[in-house]
Amino acid sequence: MRMSVASYLPLLLTLLFVTGCALPERWVPLEEGPEYRVPTYIWEQVDQAIFKASVSATARAVDAARSAMNAWEERAWRRIETDFIPWYVDYWTQEWLFMHMIWYQMQAQESAPERMKSYLLAQFSQRVLQPVSQVTDPARIAATAAQVYLDELRASVARIQDGNRIPTRAWRRHMDRFALIELPGSPPERASLGELLQPGDRRAPGAYSRLIAYARSAEAEISTTPPGSELDRLIDRLGSGLEDRAALKGGVAAAATIAGGGLGLLISAGAALFGFQDHEAIKPDLEVEVRNALKSLLQRTSDKLMHDRRHGVLSPIQHMHAHLEEHIWNDLLHPLPDSAGDAPADPSDYVSPF
Repeated sequence: MRMSVASYLPLLLTLLFVTGCALPERWVPLEEGPEYRVPTYIWEQVDQAIFKASVSATARAVDAARSAMNAWEERAWRRIETDFIPWYVDYWTQEWLFMHMIWYQMQAQESAPERMKSYLLAQFSQRVLQPVSQVTDPARIAATAAQVYLDELRASVARIQDGNRIPTRAWRRHMDRFALIELPGSPPERASLGELLQPGDRRAPGAYSRLIAYARSAEAEISTTPPGSELDRLIDRLGSGLEDRAALKGGVAAAATIAGGGLGLLISAGAALFGFQDHEAIKPDLEVEVRNALKSLLQRTSDKLMHDRRHGVLSPIQHMHAHLEEHIWNDLLHPLPDSAGDAPADPSDYVSPF
């Protein structure tokens, strides 16, 4: 029995319908449409989300930097205990420092305490900071923390773009409006959010590298130790004993000269033995004094390196987040032309983490 074409029509329509439903839906980017304009309220939502992402990225980077600085401080303290303090309180070191204080005073080119301070800083750097810097250093911690911040922010911003389905061209224009790095100079250097969120080899190298370079190393920070610091107190103590020790040594030298010969050598040897025994008696107090002074010096240096907004380990992150916050607030107060009915963002959503 032959069926007419009309009898197959319902079956054909059914097959076409089922096949069409089975095909995956094609996502058409918004830029393929005719001049799509992203409403202002969407940009406000995007900016709010980016700001919150920056706060979250900052928190992660700060945690990483704090953990790394704690490790740096612990390593530095171990070097102080095992190297610097034993060297400093040694009898022959104290004798050598005593002789150099006299030598500095005789030269009179600059104050003896300042020259002694420079010498002790050089020894502290050689015995403590340089060995520790082979493992970790605040300047490298700053670079690592900035990388953590950008990596976290990059991942969050990618999710924000995907979630809002904003055209790539419009998105890039918006990202380039935010200058995360603005450094003075001739010419000034600038890097936008879009540039900084590129992979490392495509990131704006000049501005970013210069920003990271603002973070000081431990040696650079120690060298800025102000007057009246812990080292100055140690040097004052060292200098306060000069007159007594000079008088003792002068008297011994005079007695040895008068006695002459073997008796003079015996007097000198006895004085040296007396000086050594006298030093051993005061050595425990000297250890406590230098330990307390260096603990205070290390803690103050660590705190300065952690919290200094210009040269500390967090300064690159603080610079970038502050500029992002400034640009977002500027957009909030001076929004782009928007369509009717768009609601402004809530200012309470913008709270700085610093």
